[in-house]
Amino acid sequence: MATVLLPRSSLPLSPRSTVIGPLLASPAPNSRSSGCSGSLPVSSAFFGPLACPTSCRIAHRELSRTTSSSSSSSSTLLRRLLATSPRNNNLQCQHHHHHHRRRHFMISAPLLFIIAEGSNRSSLAKAETGTNSPLMNSSNSSKTVFVAGATGGTGKRIVKELLSKGFQVRAGVRDLQKAKAALPSSDNLEFVLADVTQSVELLAKAIGGVDAVIVATGFRPSFDLLASWKVDNWGTRNVVDACKLNQVKKIVLVSSILVNGAAIGQLLNPVYIILNIFGLTLVAKLQAENYIRKSGIDYTIIRPGGLKNDPPSGNIFLSREDSIYEGAVSRDTVARVAVESVSTPEASYKVVELVEKSDAPAKHVQELFASVS
Repeated sequence: MATVLLPRSSLPLSPRSTVIGPLLASPAPNSRSSGCSGSLPVSSAFFGPLACPTSCRIAHRELSRTTSSSSSSSSTLLRRLLATSPRNNNLQCQHHHHHHRRRHFMISAPLLFIIAEGSNRSSLAKAETGTNSPLMNSSNSSKTVFVAGATGGTGKRIVKELLSKGFQVRAGVRDLQKAKAALPSSDNLEFVLADVTQSVELLAKAIGGVDAVIVATGFRPSFDLLASWKVDNWGTRNVVDACKLNQVKKIVLVSSILVNGAAIGQLLNPVYIILNIFGLTLVAKLQAENYIRKSGIDYTIIRPGGLKNDPPSGNIFLSREDSIYEGAVSRDTVARVAVESVSTPEASYKVVELVEKSDAPAKHVQELFASVS
């Protein structure tokens, strides 16, 4: 069963989709009929006909209204349901077919499930009213994304986000056992040994055949003053060169705000000073950014504010480069924006700065990228 996330404004229906239509009458609890059993624990439901893949139909008396899934009014009907359905309505029906197969149908506003029946297959389309829920690209399953730094704080979240969006994921790791313990088990996830500080040739073998690369590496503070340069500068350069050898079409880099602090009057900014204590980390990141810009590869460079392990606490705020001097953002949000940038045309060849703001308007990531020039 494939899950596709649909925004309210776009509800494409396949020719064999089952449409959930409105019901004005209040359903009787525990209504039953031949071949169907279920309960309707709601005081005011909005449940329409459910077409079974076989010749039978659910025969609840309340489900008397039939709506064609191929009619032009279907999208309008569904959008109306999303806009007006009560938040606490809950309806579930279990239908037992003569082959002992079970179909589960459930509505829990503001979520709307559309059961799309194909030949011996079913797919579940989920429509969500949240304005920050972009449409899942159905072609993601044919794309493979390599993640450098896959076991890091942000890298782990990027891997999970990619998997949730249907991508094939290749996790570049230095310790296979650690990676398998830290990352989810999935048929769409493979592990490869890849250290960005190694030779370009070894990285090229690990990256070979992917469609995009997300770089989420970061050095660990140590007494080695060159550690940040080995990872955040030379390491990123190695990844870029490996991408060139494999003709990778897209690269996404997770960098940091204030990388260009010296040029924008932020030399005395405490954040700039702290982040540069261990071997001029921000300077190393800036040089890596410049190397990507000159590579000829379609890039998106994301400069997040202070990284938090907590869940998102505000709306996404994207701005042009060198415009944000403070602020924080959840690693979950960084992962989401990084993954969306892989297949968002508006993110091409852009450097954006990212924080969360409670007063920022809630918008699609695509729209946010489009607003940054």
